[in-house]
Amino acid sequence: MDIQILVVEDEYVPSPVPRRDEIGQLAGDVYKMYKKLKLTIGQLEKEIEYEKEMEENQRYSFSAASHELKTPIAATSRGRAAMRFI
Repeated sequence: MDIQILVVEDEYVPSPVPRRDEIGQLAGDVYKMYKKLKLTIGQLEKEIEYEKEMEENQRYSFSAASHELKTPIAATSRGRAAMRFI
């Protein structure tokens, strides 16, 4: 499953105008939630990038190991085939 995330870079949301009523408190709480969500999204993006790098490293390691295992097996097979003709 491929998840695409739309992120707007360098967006600026000004902090709410300080007010001493319920609207001001609500605006402050919503702004705090926005800041936390923005931080969490940034952390998740870093984790996704790290996972992609780890998957690429794993693919490379499996490919290299497969190559290293195939080389001696192929050489042994060729040697055995050559011995049949002796």
